[in-house]
Amino acid sequence: IETICEALNLKVVYKTRVACPFLYHSQEEGLQSFLGTGPAAAAMNYASEKLIQNTIAGALQPYLLTEELYHLQNSFLLFIVEK
Repeated sequence: IETICEALNLKVVYKTRVACPFLYHSQEEGLQSFLGTGPAAAAMNYASEKLIQNTIAGALQPYLLTEELYHLQNSFLLFIVEK
């Protein structure tokens, strides 16, 4: 990203990583969140919704903290640039 900014004659004056964790209060809440994503929608062209739900539910299991509470660490990079 910094290389792209340089190529566009933009100077990066600030860069930081911002935490934005996902916290789901039930498996159903996690399923609904991920079923709304582009990759899940694309997968439904090739597999049943039930298979996709089971796959997502299985992928959520390592993030189960307590009974019905799932926590996925997530972050994004924030850049402030100037001309």
